Amino acid sequence: MVVTDPPYCDDVQYGELARLFHTWLQLYDPDLTFDERHEAVPNSVRGTTFDDYESTIAACLLERIDAARTDGRQARCRIKDANLRLE
Repeated sequence: MVVTDPPYCDDVQYGELARLFHTWLQLYDPDLTFDERHEAVPNSVRGTTFDDYESTIAACLLERIDAARTDGRQARCRIKDANLRLE
């Protein structure tokens, strides 16, 4: 099963938002490491561009296609707008 979050480009900086949670997790397991450089998001502070974002998203989707079983089932849900109307 593959679960994805919609790609928000640079609207949501998940890596930065998760830092507090990562710090809390490391209290319980100091060996855990988190590398925001692998996050698919343009970020001027980290030096990633829209082209980096686009190529990372494309690579993820291609890997998903390669990993999917040909006889598998697929369900998709897309959030259309801020009112959380499902399409």
